[in-house]
Amino acid sequence: MTPKIRIVLGTGIVLVLGLLMLHWASGDVQLYEHYGAALRRGRLTHGLPKEYPALAGALFVLPLYLGLPYQVAFGVLCLACLLGLLAAACRLLWESERALWFFLASLCLGATWAVFRRYDVFPALTVVVAVGAARSGRWRTAWAATIGGTLLKIFPAFLLPGFFLIEWRRTGSPPWRRAAASAAVVLAVGAAQQAIAPGTVLNPLLYELHRGFEFSSVPGSLAMLFDPGRVTWQYGYGSWQVVGGPAGLIAVALLVGGLLGLAWIWRLSWRGRLEVVEVSLGALSVVVLIGKAFPPQYILWVAPLWAATAWDTTRAARAIWLLTCALTTATYPLAFALAPGSGDLVVPSLLAAARNLALLAATIVWLADRLRRAPSEPDVPGIAGGSVASQGELRPRSVVQPMLGR
Repeated sequence: MTPKIRIVLGTGIVLVLGLLMLHWASGDVQLYEHYGAALRRGRLTHGLPKEYPALAGALFVLPLYLGLPYQVAFGVLCLACLLGLLAAACRLLWESERALWFFLASLCLGATWAVFRRYDVFPALTVVVAVGAARSGRWRTAWAATIGGTLLKIFPAFLLPGFFLIEWRRTGSPPWRRAAASAAVVLAVGAAQQAIAPGTVLNPLLYELHRGFEFSSVPGSLAMLFDPGRVTWQYGYGSWQVVGGPAGLIAVALLVGGLLGLAWIWRLSWRGRLEVVEVSLGALSVVVLIGKAFPPQYILWVAPLWAATAWDTTRAARAIWLLTCALTTATYPLAFALAPGSGDLVVPSLLAAARNLALLAATIVWLADRLRRAPSEPDVPGIAGGSVASQGELRPRSVVQPMLGR
């Protein structure tokens, strides 16, 4: 089966499943329309997204010019981006056709509901492009794609320390110029935003700091565990928040644990025990696990990377990951749609807690297997001898060609 046929077939599967779920209303798309309409009228200060980087507003304005109802127009843009995501996945997953189908299974089980209702498919595309480019040594493209994704949503920025360390390890020279150029782009965009709409640059950070624990997040599950008898749910910040438990203690513990986890992942990449795909998946998994929200669209962040690195790992890791995806959809929208209007979210919260535990278990099983197979010492020119080819990232072009259908 050629890559084009796989893309068409995969898109068709996701599209059909997405259409089956269209009867669930999406407050997020309505919010996007509100932002887009405000920006179209030139109301920059009040029209810029509070919870997203300002550049995301461009994605919210564009559907207004397609001459279709906003939800349909936004879905058309998401479908076009999904095609690009699947095409990029074909390049990233060229080693195994089964890996591509594993990615499609992850998408169908865990993120179908979100593909046409959340704009995360756009930054997710930049992640796949960036990791694929870094894997083949095209660092300029990798950094550029990552910065583009970061200007749409912050999470791709967590790829950059891994890119920096691995490029340094491979070449023997730290890419300070690339890092400085990337920082300059972000600062220039921030300065332009501050000049046009003063006081809005830090909106996404402040939004994240002040929001509560969303019911399906790991912190929300921990809060419910600490105070199961008295926990309640209140709507705010665009989702249902868990109220109860030692919120401050949980937030601090997860922040410290997340920082330590990221530092450990990046240290492993420096030592040569994790390569580009593995360190990227590890970093983003930590970010997802410690975040104050864990909606279905976050599956899009890591699903391509899971497919790229998990197919040759243990069967248990793959099975638990697919269980994570299925529990995500079981939580939201299925169980969430059945929750009573009073805000009693016991069943969705319990399902979300099971999903969070499954993701943690899948990540641990996968990482333990990767470290068991990895070399104990780095083998890179400029650091400890050896050759780049020994890292398993750069492959002969003749091997790649058949999978790409060229």
